[in-house]
Amino acid sequence: MIVVDTNILVHLALPSTFTEHAERLLVREPVWAAPSLWRSEFRNVLARYVQKSIVPLSKALVLYENMEEILGRYTFEV
Repeated sequence: MIVVDTNILVHLALPSTFTEHAERLLVREPVWAAPSLWRSEFRNVLARYVQKSIVPLSKALVLYENMEEILGRYTFEV
């Protein structure tokens, strides 16, 4: 298990120059944990992408659900 922050989640969910690295990290370390703040931070990033018409709302919702599947059980209060 490793602890990740929102930056890693964003690179995994949204195409960037670091997406491949995030994908490899998930394969190497498939159990990710994060503080509960990840939800608010990740939703904020998704909201910005939706506002700027980079990602449609429907895709943003799917991306959020995917992250919940990865981190849902391993989200902890600080």
